[in-house]
Amino acid sequence: TYGIGLTVNKFYTREYAREKGISIEMAARELRYAWFEEMRLKKKMDYIVLGHHADDLAETLFINICRGTGIRGLLGIQPVNGRLLRPLLPFSREDIINYINKNQLGFRTDSTNLSLDYVRNKIRHQVIPVCKEINPAFLRTVQETCDVMQETNQIYQYGIEQLKKEIVTEKNGEILI
Repeated sequence: TYGIGLTVNKFYTREYAREKGISIEMAARELRYAWFEEMRLKKKMDYIVLGHHADDLAETLFINICRGTGIRGLLGIQPVNGRLLRPLLPFSREDIINYINKNQLGFRTDSTNLSLDYVRNKIRHQVIPVCKEINPAFLRTVQETCDVMQETNQIYQYGIEQLKKEIVTEKNGEILI
């Protein structure tokens, strides 16, 4: 419709997950990102632009908390991560759908996004709506919290680097603490 090229790939996600001993969700993510990088190199692109939005950020934060995490897991999804760009992070799923409808753009929903068989979807359909009911500004609050955690992580990393300068030395190819 818009004259934009489309490349499609099919993955054997279940088999990959079984071979690696990981979840279907993690397998799909690994396969997808490896393919994105392959396509980026093949098409000589500088960046990969992804469609993650504010709801994805909140879902990811909950997943990390549920599985257990440190500071890094509390950062959520980063808008820029190497060659990955996520320009839609400030916008909610609702904002994006409203834009699509207002501009009469078509879109598709992956049927797996509706299944409660996946952790992310349980959070998406059962947890996040309750959080939005408690706090209508929940997505903005999550973004602000992740920003604070990003700043906290920068301070933490700076402190670690300063401490390393004080207590770590290298002598004859050995690291001494």
